[in-house]
Amino acid sequence: HTGWDSISAKTRAKATQRFSREASRIAGKPVTIRCDEAGNVVGAVQHADGVALVGGDVAYLTPERCFDLYRLAFDGEITSNRTARALAVLAHESWHLRGERDEGTTECYALQSGVDLGRSLGLSANTARQMMRQQLTENALHGRGSADYLVPPECQDGGELDLNRRSSRFP
Repeated sequence: HTGWDSISAKTRAKATQRFSREASRIAGKPVTIRCDEAGNVVGAVQHADGVALVGGDVAYLTPERCFDLYRLAFDGEITSNRTARALAVLAHESWHLRGERDEGTTECYALQSGVDLGRSLGLSANTARQMMRQQLTENALHGRGSADYLVPPECQDGGELDLNRRSSRFP
């Protein structure tokens, strides 16, 4: 086995506890991150890397994203695009758990808080900022398949990612 399935159940539990602590910090309340190993909630079913009920207390990530986060947090391994995407997804779903409903605004906040999240999981500040800048560029180019996910023009720096915009909506 490779990927998330190759990790022992005990280590997977330890990893999801760590992800849950990080998500709780962003959400401003205790939340739980689960890796959807059965594929019933995200991934092939929803065509998404993560899902959370706005204001809820549980978010689900695909096993691939969990594995990317695990490799960073526990092995110090970085696969630039995959690691950046995993950080952005965890931060994005955490903002939904905090109560943010609008997808574009959620993405704005996620990319900014993704810098601290990356640092907390083992990245240098410069690498974390670079990764979130790349995610912002990809957001502008692709909109993650939907205009709803585009970071809005009024989104501005409120975290460590300088978005060079005019007004601040970051709480």
